[in-house]
Amino acid sequence: MTWKAYEMDARREGRIKGRIEGRSEGIIRSGRRHRLSDEVIVEDIAAETGCEIVQAQKILQEYDKKQEMELV
Repeated sequence: MTWKAYEMDARREGRIKGRIEGRSEGIIRSGRRHRLSDEVIVEDIAAETGCEIVQAQKILQEYDKKQEMELV
């Protein structure tokens, strides 16, 4: 793989990851506002973004950690 191809792949991956995390954040906020369980929020993240349940769980955990850090 050439360096240029590598850079293009990295950019594409970053955009996809950013899109998934951005969409997930909205789902989490809405789910929390409507007092949905974490299970339902994880299922919604997976359904809306097309990611695996395990990845959706990690996204939720990272979001919670980020929120805790902002409160401190």
